[in-house]
Amino acid sequence: SSDLSAAVLAGAWLARTAADAPEIDGRLYITGTPEDGYRIGQYVQVHITAAVDDYDLSGEVTLR
Repeated sequence: SSDLSAAVLAGAWLARTAADAPEIDGRLYITGTPEDGYRIGQYVQVHITAAVDDYDLSGEVTLR
């Protein structure tokens, strides 16, 4: 989607927590680039570093 493309270009992956439903709940932006090797559907442990707004979060991968 265009949101995913924009996030990757900005140096972040667009993700969600295990408790969130796509298209309904907030987003989780994970710092990284395509060279990090993440795959769609891959589970990773993330340390939340900030609330982006009322619904979205940002974080960094701590464990693959």
